[in-house]
Amino acid sequence: MKSEEAVYDLRDRRDRKLVYQQVLAEGLDDDVRYFIDVAALADLWYEMPLPASVRDVWGPWLRERGWLP
Repeated sequence: MKSEEAVYDLRDRRDRKLVYQQVLAEGLDDDVRYFIDVAALADLWYEMPLPASVRDVWGPWLRERGWLP
């Protein structure tokens, strides 16, 4: 039996949020570079439940570059 792979539409905010959460928490560097758009990440930042380890790295990075207040 073959399991079906999930398909996500990154134009859809809900799908994008799910993918970003997973990629930021579990992805490799190449995954982050491929899937994450910084502007979209900043837009979703306060809506996503992320591990503290992710927030501790990305939060300051986004603020230093003016993406977050």
